[in-house]
Amino acid sequence: MSAPPWTVVVAGTLSLDDVTTPSGRVREEPGGSAAYAALAAAPLAPVRVVAAVGVDGAAARAVVDQPAIDGEDVVILRGPTYRWQARHDPDTGAVDADRQRLGVYRTWRPQLSPASRAAPVCLVGSMVPACQLAVLSQCAGARLIVADTMEDFIATDPDAVRRCLAGADVVCLNARELRRLGGVGTDEAARSLLGVGRTRAVVIKGGPAGVRLITPRATLDLPAASAPEVRDPTGAGDALAGGFCGELARRRTADPAAYPAALAVGLAAAARAVSGFGLAGLRLAP
Repeated sequence: MSAPPWTVVVAGTLSLDDVTTPSGRVREEPGGSAAYAALAAAPLAPVRVVAAVGVDGAAARAVVDQPAIDGEDVVILRGPTYRWQARHDPDTGAVDADRQRLGVYRTWRPQLSPASRAAPVCLVGSMVPACQLAVLSQCAGARLIVADTMEDFIATDPDAVRRCLAGADVVCLNARELRRLGGVGTDEAARSLLGVGRTRAVVIKGGPAGVRLITPRATLDLPAASAPEVRDPTGAGDALAGGFCGELARRRTADPAAYPAALAVGLAAAARAVSGFGLAGLRLAP
């Protein structure tokens, strides 16, 4: 019998979203970086979620309340659940305008259980940098750490974002985020992150164009997986990271040689994510 997959800890947001796309609009829709990433990783490996919701967050909490995902480290705090509002450009699908209300994430500082601290793979999804740093300080012994962020956090606290990225083996950013961090060309900005702290690879998220993987030795472009219909681009990058981590955990490896194959799995998860509104494309079978 083969050895079981490694466990993936997914830390990030559980949210209630208001999203408008050319296909329609949803309000108070469960989402968040932790939700998309966890649902993408769960078919591949055991997942533990680290997140917070407010007293009004039952629907968001329910996303991870299922046998395939352990929600022991999801806490309910006094205050409002994180909310994200976005409008997507009808031609490109990119976020045309967005707004976030941090809610309980303003004051929450994650406390990982012993089982989460011991997980071999840790995905630190987009959330307040102080929350990311708290997670990173507790999972520094992981074999693989992957980190993501948002342009808003780079604009308001770039130094904290840089410290977060330096704590990860693989960082996932889009071109706008990289340019804001580096102030030069996209590839040059990505390469400037390599060798800082733990960072040994940068994944540049390109939406419909796929991804570019940059390591100290090579640059590799991988095309996006085809989706029957793009209804809602929300969470595609989180699903990409979740599928990537889940596949590496399934293979029980943190070897960079496995990154391209794992990214292909992540791209397939991203295609499923954009095929429905909210989390519909990633929902696990009961």
